[in-house]
Amino acid sequence: MTSTANPVPTRDERLIMEAAVLHGRRDLRIETRPIPEPQHGEVLLAVKTAGVCGSDLGEFAHGPVLTPIEQRHPITGHLGPLVLGHEFSGEVVALGSAVDGFGLGQLVASGASSWCDRCSHCRRGHTNRCPHYWAVGLQRNGGLAEFVSVPAHNCFPLDESGITADAGALVQPMAIAVHTVRRASVRSGSRVLVLGAGGIGAFVVAALRSLADVGELAVCEPSSARRDTARALGASETASEHSALDGGYDTVFETSGTAAGLGAAVSLVDTGGSVVLTGIQPPGTMSTELLRQVTLRELTLIGPMACIVRTDVPDAIGVLAGRDSWHDVAPVVYPLTDIGALFVRETDTARTALKPLFAPGLHKPRKSQY
Repeated sequence: MTSTANPVPTRDERLIMEAAVLHGRRDLRIETRPIPEPQHGEVLLAVKTAGVCGSDLGEFAHGPVLTPIEQRHPITGHLGPLVLGHEFSGEVVALGSAVDGFGLGQLVASGASSWCDRCSHCRRGHTNRCPHYWAVGLQRNGGLAEFVSVPAHNCFPLDESGITADAGALVQPMAIAVHTVRRASVRSGSRVLVLGAGGIGAFVVAALRSLADVGELAVCEPSSARRDTARALGASETASEHSALDGGYDTVFETSGTAAGLGAAVSLVDTGGSVVLTGIQPPGTMSTELLRQVTLRELTLIGPMACIVRTDVPDAIGVLAGRDSWHDVAPVVYPLTDIGALFVRETDTARTALKPLFAPGLHKPRKSQY
């Protein structure tokens, strides 16, 4: 390893760390792992705060789907149990070769993704469409650990923004929301509906209010607590059921990833409007009747995929910095050792945590800091 800002163990000491490792379906373990070494173009981060995404819970409950636990990933080469976590902030403690612009001890947020920077998509700026695209914590060991090594090109300093390490763990999911809003190209003064106010839905509401000149912004969400959060983030109207909404929306963001949500989105969007499929639908939900409605009512289906790190992450940092507190979204930071119990609870019962945050080395839960 290269020189460090914090005391990372030398090769003569125990080079181990604690990490949340997914071994397979419903098999998540806290294990000791070797501390990774930053390779060419990478930085080693001492993880400060890390978040849990719905895709992490999905891999635990239904996977492996995205994680290369059973088959080697063609880009990263990873095969076997994998450290989860693609939403995190950390302190730079070591630099790999050919890394410029980062200083030891610097607090950064990671956009998690990597791309080739050579293909036609990358040259046009659409790095999220790169055929060599992969993500830390999904296709390679991630940030639900004490240390993580990541490509420097997906890390962004937080010093000038003034946001904390806890807010930094919200940067990556907010960047997904920013990209979703950009893909929708919402017209000024239009009526917009967001279906679902979970982790990504809540961030879509915040991004819409920050980046788009929305007229009416409605949110449909069965949880009363999440409806309260949606209103705090800028929703002008909330409803617990699809049937309570009038319809005729110019743009509908479907964030639940359910067949019911997709059907409601198509029925509630105005003729000539757009449906943004933020939630990933399970196979077989696009019926011929829905496709018929798309044709007869001249609807536009928009599929936002991940985020364009170079443009969406800086704007996500701006959205987060524009609000004094995010306690209503992520109020508590838990010890990493509590993560197994949370995964079981959020899988076996209705999901309750809007954005769970974890910190390595923490011994008891604490209030998040913004």
